[in-house]
Amino acid sequence: MKGRIVSVNVSRGGVPKLPVEATWVGPLGLEGDGHHEPEPMHGGVDKAVSIYSTEAISRVQADGHESFPGAFGENLTIEGI
Repeated sequence: MKGRIVSVNVSRGGVPKLPVEATWVGPLGLEGDGHHEPEPMHGGVDKAVSIYSTEAISRVQADGHESFPGAFGENLTIEGI
């Protein structure tokens, strides 16, 4: 299986992050995301892009919890990596 990006997710603040068709990724993160703003708490060049896998989401669902791409605040939902 090859790895792939399943969903790109952004939010101006809080969770869930919602899927977008496309966005720009630059030194400050994903455009349209609250972490893209250059402020002390959220943003700046030292902040990470958050990643979560569909495999992890499936495990959470198997435990009886509602979850979906973006529910955990991740910017990228991946599969097979």
